[in-house]
Amino acid sequence: MAMSCTLSDLETYRRDVDTIISLVDVEDAKERLVEKFLSDPSFRSKAEENRAVFLPIVDKLPSTWLMTKFLHLCDEALNELRFRTLQ
Repeated sequence: MAMSCTLSDLETYRRDVDTIISLVDVEDAKERLVEKFLSDPSFRSKAEENRAVFLPIVDKLPSTWLMTKFLHLCDEALNELRFRTLQ
């Protein structure tokens, strides 16, 4: 079933996201992203090497891209919390 979405809804959503982004510490977001990637099994075996390679790349990414990724990580964490609460 499709949901209708008005321009006003989109503007409200954008304001909400902008507010959340303004509250997030960019450095913390970078560190969380690094930790998320390093916790991946394919990275885990060479964690230190990957940190040395990955961190400079993260530093060069636009803040909006980082915030989007960080918000996705927050969503994952909330979903995990909901899942654990329901069990």
